[in-house]
Amino acid sequence: MTNGRTVSWHQAEPANLVLISGPESYFASRASRLIKDKLRANNEGLEVNEVAEGEYSPGLIFSLASPSLFNEPRLVIIGSASEGLAEDLEQLLLLWKQQASLLGYRHEKLDGAEINFPS
Repeated sequence: MTNGRTVSWHQAEPANLVLISGPESYFASRASRLIKDKLRANNEGLEVNEVAEGEYSPGLIFSLASPSLFNEPRLVIIGSASEGLAEDLEQLLLLWKQQASLLGYRHEKLDGAEINFPS
């Protein structure tokens, strides 16, 4: 897994984890839509789960991103940072670093939390 890179919204590409941030929610939604469209073009059976702002609860990501019975690809879009999200993302990456789980995340900052990505 790489350390990541920063790109403009129109250069957004699918990856195991995508963090989308910036002052304009319009561009964040465009980047999210671009990634979703690219994934759907390659996987018609893509399961999309969107978590609205303020609806995330600690541990929710594990049920949304867990492998399905038939191994269909999954896309999880989380509208904003919530309590426990940083810790859950770090743990998820450690558990699922070989899986094709994409997480969209729109927020300016992580409230001082740091995510250490596995190498």
